[in-house]
Amino acid sequence: MHIIQGELAIFLISVILGLIYAIIYDAFIIIREKIKHFKLIEAIEDLMFWILVTITFLVYIIYTNQGQIRIHILFGTLCGVMINFTFITKVLRPIHTVILDTIIGTFDFVYKYIRISFNFVRKMFEKLFDKAKENKRKKQAKRKDRKKQKHEKLRRKKEKKEKQKEGKREKQLAKREFKRKDRAKMKEKSLQFKKKC
Repeated sequence: MHIIQGELAIFLISVILGLIYAIIYDAFIIIREKIKHFKLIEAIEDLMFWILVTITFLVYIIYTNQGQIRIHILFGTLCGVMINFTFITKVLRPIHTVILDTIIGTFDFVYKYIRISFNFVRKMFEKLFDKAKENKRKKQAKRKDRKKQKHEKLRRKKEKKEKQKEGKREKQLAKREFKRKDRAKMKEKSLQFKKKC
């Protein structure tokens, strides 16, 4: 009697496990209907699903039946899958769809809000950077103007000094010429005086 009850419990757990597998697969199908997938991604999803099923099924067999595969376990799992696709899918599919729509809507809202916030922050930073660049450009222009003014002042000072030097040279040359002429006149006068004498 205890053996029959134990086997019946294992069978019922197998049915529940089959239901869970089918519900998860239903969720995958609804996700694929709502969000377009590439063939490669679909293949990866299928592979992940079957790896999950295999691992959990093996763990379940090892835990409940010491690793021995029995027909009633396989039959119970298949019954769970069939029950889901025959009855439960009709009830759960709209619920899954509503849940998925809500999740997608939430993510879409969050994504839009983040994108708007990011664009706003980016524009603010762009304006700040533009202002900083403009200020930098103005400062550089002012520095260039100051350098030009300094160079212009230095050039004018040099020209003034050169003109002053040139004026001094001309004065010195004029003085020398005057002295030379004066000496020449003095010599002429002295020669004339000597001739008279």
